Amino acid sequence: IYSLLKRQRINVIYLPFGVDLKEFDPLRVSPKLFLEKYPQISDKTRIVYSGGIWEVNGRDALGVEKLIKAFRIVEEKETNAILLLQTTPKVMDIVRRYGIKNVLYVKQTVWNDPLRLSLFRNADIMVATGSTYPAVYLSERTTMFQYMAAGNAIVAEATLGMRGVLEHRKDAYLVELDNPIKLADAILELIRDEGLRKYLGRNARAKLERDYTWEKLSEKARKLLESV
Repeated sequence: IYSLLKRQRINVIYLPFGVDLKEFDPLRVSPKLFLEKYPQISDKTRIVYSGGIWEVNGRDALGVEKLIKAFRIVEEKETNAILLLQTTPKVMDIVRRYGIKNVLYVKQTVWNDPLRLSLFRNADIMVATGSTYPAVYLSERTTMFQYMAAGNAIVAEATLGMRGVLEHRKDAYLVELDNPIKLADAILELIRDEGLRKYLGRNARAKLERDYTWEKLSEKARKLLESV
């Protein structure tokens, strides 16, 4: 949207949403908190989705079903992988429809609940799905910045909002939109490449700290307002 307005020669400043690390920082919470509640995942490779399920006119606007389709492929090839879903209970209807076995449903909490922060801390791979629905396709979703704060590898469908922040194989693994096979391939590659997972996660956290914390963004906003 920023680029479009600039091309129209409209004077516009880009100020992303980002995240407040004083209120939401998984690195400040012990990973043991989640593992004590769910010890059965301690020796698993953990694929995490935390967010909503949003249907618009019967359409899955957040693309969660694609992740479940992709994970059906993943668990056939990597039996030690487990899908952790923190979303509405409705997701389990989709899980049963696709016959997913290695899955753990985590009850939703408030956005910065210590258990949710500990879940993020324990993720090996965090998945951000999307769709062509404009409010999803164009947006830099809050969850994306929260994922970055966890410092773990992110697999994201390449919406414009995701591509505005994340760079493929630099701080995330971006995949073609609406292609569960490509999504599964990306997850499988990261499961098998611990070095790449750590590289992407480390870079995502560094980018967040550099450009997308509320502390940094508030200073940018203050200077902008003072210049008007």
